Amino acid sequence: LLLIMTASVVCTEGCGRPQKVAFASLSPQFIWRQWFFLQELVSYHCNIGYTVSGFSYSIRCVEGGWTKHKFSCVLVTCKVLVEPENGFISVATEPVYGSVASYMCADGYSLVGPQLRRCMQDGIWSDIDPVCEALSCPQPPDVANSAVVQMAQGTFSLGDSVMYACRDGFSISGEAHITCLESGIWSKPPKCIDEDCGNPGSPRHGRLEGSSFTEGDSATFVCDIGYKIGGKDHINTTCDSDGRWSRPLQDCELLSCGSPQPILNGRWTGNLTYGQVITYSCNEGVKFSDGIMVESTSIVVCQANGLWLGRPPTCERKQTCAPPLPRTHSVASLPPVKTLGRQYPGSPRGTVASLPPVKTSGRQQSETQKCPHTGLLGRFPRCVTTRLAKTCPALSAPRDGFIENDEVTVGTVVIFGCNKGYKLAGKPTTECQPSLTWSSSIPSCQMVTCRAAPLEHGRVNVTAVTPFGSAAAYDCDLGFVLVGQRVRVCLDTGEWSGSNPHCHRIKCKTPLELQHGEVVVDRENLNRVIYVCHEGLVLEGPNVRMCTDAGTWSGTEPKCR
Repeated sequence: LLLIMTASVVCTEGCGRPQKVAFASLSPQFIWRQWFFLQELVSYHCNIGYTVSGFSYSIRCVEGGWTKHKFSCVLVTCKVLVEPENGFISVATEPVYGSVASYMCADGYSLVGPQLRRCMQDGIWSDIDPVCEALSCPQPPDVANSAVVQMAQGTFSLGDSVMYACRDGFSISGEAHITCLESGIWSKPPKCIDEDCGNPGSPRHGRLEGSSFTEGDSATFVCDIGYKIGGKDHINTTCDSDGRWSRPLQDCELLSCGSPQPILNGRWTGNLTYGQVITYSCNEGVKFSDGIMVESTSIVVCQANGLWLGRPPTCERKQTCAPPLPRTHSVASLPPVKTLGRQYPGSPRGTVASLPPVKTSGRQQSETQKCPHTGLLGRFPRCVTTRLAKTCPALSAPRDGFIENDEVTVGTVVIFGCNKGYKLAGKPTTECQPSLTWSSSIPSCQMVTCRAAPLEHGRVNVTAVTPFGSAAAYDCDLGFVLVGQRVRVCLDTGEWSGSNPHCHRIKCKTPLELQHGEVVVDRENLNRVIYVCHEGLVLEGPNVRMCTDAGTWSGTEPKCR
């Protein structure tokens, strides 16, 4: 028996997914379905912030498709807000879902309640209606050692004022009256401080050290380098019980080294105050004892300790006798003298010239002559030629120098030297050779000069050429202070006197702590500090202070109130 089984397919009528509705979504149970039965009812709901408008928010599956929806979703609206008395409202758009209303009060009024309100999805504004209340100040702040002598009763409205009076023994600092400001706080109250002498002030060319000026306190007037006050670098002053300083303010005066030591047969010119130089020179016909000629000078400098740096020279007259060498083939053993316009370190009055043995009238004889005050020698001995001496040509001293002898016979060694402030260039000696020529040429004397090293963060005031005796003055740039000698002198060694000064940056001390606040150092500018009060307090005074070139902070110390 053969059984044949067949399967039957049943087709059911229905609808696919329903159409979309603006600002609406299918109810959750229908979101994932793709097929719906005939006569099946499907519902929608409006998105958040929207509400249904129409008779029904459902559609039905019928033959031929879905029924037409008879509703729409519209944006939720909130009612128009009423402005508070003495205030107003700002709304950027229509009062619909999501809109924000901002409340503000007129001058002299403070907002009590929320400043911002939002239109919610149920059409109701968030929070409650705020109100604008007239501003007032709290009770006036207490001031130590004072009493309030004039005060309104009850609340303190804008513009109200009170007056403070200090107790005996205290004086008021600041305004005696304070006023209730529009911000609802009092203006800065005064202080009652001990009777004091007040700030005595800073001297010119100096500074004041000390910041407390009450009875018994001391302050110090300190002078800059090179200045004195009452003959001292600093003096102290004390605040007496009568409110006066024991020493009134005095200015610092430029230090003077006083008249330098006078020199015989010479003179000096220049200024006698700190950092200045004076120049010595000899009178006409007089030379310095060290061999420097008349036209040269010697320099000393006034130091910060009131003493002169350097030693004054000695001037000697340069009267000389003519050489006792007019007789043929005779020799005189005496120091070099001035002859025929040539310049030598001369023989002063009293020099003895000794003539070696010569033949006179057939016999050997020697004779000495003394240079008298007239500068003229006596009569010379009569010489008879016995032999001709072998000599080299006469030598002349180098310019700005000298020779220690002027012997010109064979085998003689002549030594050259330079005046102070000059150095020898060439061989220091030469010898008269048997060929009657000198072994080397005459050297030269070159001026000694000093090289001025640059001063970092400052400048060196010197002339283009800095020979021996010239001075260099050092100054620092703004914001720097000089450490070391301000004036240095070029020595005959080619070195500067003293040691190199330096310019150090002027720094401010760490600022005082801010009570109830913070002092912040600006990372981008370490010479600037920023003051910030703790929450709920107001800063009185500058919020930023700068370190000045004088090493002090700008402005006054702020406070948090």
